[in-house]
Amino acid sequence: MADDARQTEGLFGADEKTELLIGAIAFLLLTLLGGAGGAHGMERLLKSNTTKRRVLSLFHQGCLYYGANPNMPEPKLIALLERLQAFIMQNSVTAAVLAVG
Repeated sequence: MADDARQTEGLFGADEKTELLIGAIAFLLLTLLGGAGGAHGMERLLKSNTTKRRVLSLFHQGCLYYGANPNMPEPKLIALLERLQAFIMQNSVTAAVLAVG
């Protein structure tokens, strides 16, 4: 068992581990942004029909909101970012990892 741990320990170098961490944090933030947009009522703007269930994943929604940031009206953007901050602060571990609060 210990030999297996040593073999996988060298699987990723320091640079790859850093890239994996950054990718995981980016995925977390985009998913939270999608949740914030959904909680703010922006999800209905992404749907082409009136279905009650979620059509797009929270991650996909977050990617769309992130891409729309430059053209989003400032009041809507501020409301979205405030909701994102509230989502982050709901979980103490997430807030600690992102070092906010």
